[in-house]
Amino acid sequence: MSEFLTTSGLGYSIEKIIKQARKRVIIISPFIQISRNYYERLMDAESRDVRVTIVFGKEELTTQQEDLLSEFEKLDLFFCDNLHAKCYLNENSALISSMNLYEFSQINNREMGLLIDRSSEPSVYDEIIKEAESIIKASSQLVSDSTPRRSEKSKQGTCIRCGTSIPLDPEKPLCRLCYNEWDRYGNPDYEEKYCHVCGKKEKTSIARPLCHQCFRNF
Repeated sequence: MSEFLTTSGLGYSIEKIIKQARKRVIIISPFIQISRNYYERLMDAESRDVRVTIVFGKEELTTQQEDLLSEFEKLDLFFCDNLHAKCYLNENSALISSMNLYEFSQINNREMGLLIDRSSEPSVYDEIIKEAESIIKASSQLVSDSTPRRSEKSKQGTCIRCGTSIPLDPEKPLCRLCYNEWDRYGNPDYEEKYCHVCGKKEKTSIARPLCHQCFRNF
């Protein structure tokens, strides 16, 4: 049986979906701003060996959110640039909602949604799962449970001009010799040859020393 919910009930139900998950949690929300409470619930889920999948879109994550998400070991993170759907589900329940996983929405907005129980409405639940999987398939994966987290990333980078190995520091992406050459003119947008992180040939610069994919992952 479906249950109609408004703002406060939606927040409670999202937390309950995470708490009661035993195998998988899927969060689909164009805007992501994970509160401390949801962060702790997701961490608890991960400790139960629950697979956590998050799909977001519309705008880049803030540095604070990137730092939070980098602490998860079994997270699958996806980006979908035309995402507008909001859906939260585990293996037994699915919530279709107007509310983003965004603290502002939970505090300031009037929201509504429907909570669907798999046991009472299996066909509806299955349709939601199929659409969620379709959205995930159409999205770009940024992080998987096999992606090294920040603490595990190599501390070696690449000089964006000559390609030699240097300490990983996007604010200092040139070796000493190449920096001395660059410093004669000091143009931060001057085109260089390599990505500072992955070392692949790419049009980079002091202002943007990472290729697109490494920039997104970082």
